Amino acid sequence: MLYSVETAEDLAGHVVISKRGRDRGRPFVIVRWLRGDLVLIADGRHRMLAKPKVKKMKHLAFCGLCLSELREAFSGEGATDRQVRRVLAESRNLIVERCNALAEERVTVCPKMM
Repeated sequence: MLYSVETAEDLAGHVVISKRGRDRGRPFVIVRWLRGDLVLIADGRHRMLAKPKVKKMKHLAFCGLCLSELREAFSGEGATDRQVRRVLAESRNLIVERCNALAEERVTVCPKMM
């Protein structure tokens, strides 16, 4: 999935699942676009907002879900790790449902990691 510069800036708040690495299968929220195909992601538990993970977009599966509450908080620098954890937990069923559609990409969501 390729993004142009115009749409890459609008990625904050999108829920993604890691497809590669030791965090494979975990849901994250994109904090912001860094450059090129790199984004900063956090989940509020293992990756805090103070030190988000740099990840290539080709290693992420997009769920098609954008959390507008977090998107607004990221733009205003008012987001907290607790808020990220809460919103991801509240959206858990929707995230799992959306990611089941990604089964053809061999992405599985580990329920223990959510």
